[in-house]
Amino acid sequence: MQSMKKIILLSFHIGILLSVIASNEKAFSQGYKTVELRGFNSDIVVNGETKDPQSTITSTPYFGADNVGGVFMADDFNYMGYKPAYFFPADRIVNSTFFPGLVYKLAPYNANNSLTLHNSQGTLEFVTPIAADTFYVLATSGSGESYITYSVRFTDDSTMSGVAFNDTIPDWYVPTHNQSFESVIGSRFVIKQDNVKNLFQVRYTAPGLYCYLYPVGSPKKIKSLTATAQGDGYCNILAVSIKPL
Repeated sequence: MQSMKKIILLSFHIGILLSVIASNEKAFSQGYKTVELRGFNSDIVVNGETKDPQSTITSTPYFGADNVGGVFMADDFNYMGYKPAYFFPADRIVNSTFFPGLVYKLAPYNANNSLTLHNSQGTLEFVTPIAADTFYVLATSGSGESYITYSVRFTDDSTMSGVAFNDTIPDWYVPTHNQSFESVIGSRFVIKQDNVKNLFQVRYTAPGLYCYLYPVGSPKKIKSLTATAQGDGYCNILAVSIKPL
């Protein structure tokens, strides 16, 4: 990576608008389940104590979540004494803003934790295949909007394709408070790496994570989800949850 490139570290605070944050037990009692996934291709969360934030990011096909160095922060991130005020939750649980009881479970912060796509296609495998009435995708888009379509593959290798409810993912700095918006407030600071290691901090009010619904309604068990992203943005899929039949 060129020394003059910026690493933009985005810290994030997840909140609740419709209900008080619920415990996992209560969330699961509402009928939603998180899905453990394989196939993430990008690490877009910096974590741990470091003098070089870029070194805490594992393999990635692009430069961060937006191809210009934008990444999220974990709760334990410490850059030369800087500790973020806002960050991804330590338990990796994100409570839905719009669907009380729905939770998402993020992948570990010290490994690939996003399926990042740019006018491309990628597949996430369900570690444990499961039938679903509806599945919910937690996603965001960097450097512009992304348009997403999907195909699910069942354990009998049949498939079903479609588009999402609210299938255009807005840029994470241009949140639209519609039924897909899942985040509340966050901040970003810019680390400019050059010969003098200058540090600049800028605050923003609304980096966005978004929820997308995909109806399934089949008794067949889903074994994988293939997403196709188009548009100017870099689509990042971070988690999937389902509502069982």
